[in-house]
Amino acid sequence: MSMDFYNHGSVSFDETAWTIWQYHDRETQSGIVMAFRRSKSPFEQVKIKLKGLLKDKLYTFTNLDEKSSRDGTDTIEICLPQKRSSIIFEYKSK
Repeated sequence: MSMDFYNHGSVSFDETAWTIWQYHDRETQSGIVMAFRRSKSPFEQVKIKLKGLLKDKLYTFTNLDEKSSRDGTDTIEICLPQKRSSIIFEYKSK
């Protein structure tokens, strides 16, 4: 299986920036988002526009750690209150 890869975070190693990776399958309109809040990041939240998703399509986002889901479009807001933490979301088109 081949997926598209998108880097939504800093392209250089910056302790204050988040690292956010997206793997997207165009055929199934599904994928995963992995977000990492680094040790010196002052930001608890980040909002990103995902790439490859269809603009007017509804997606289900599942937090794989908490097993909770929500519906949304091509933008996701991620909250990590604790520094040096991470989260993984899986998404699928509805």
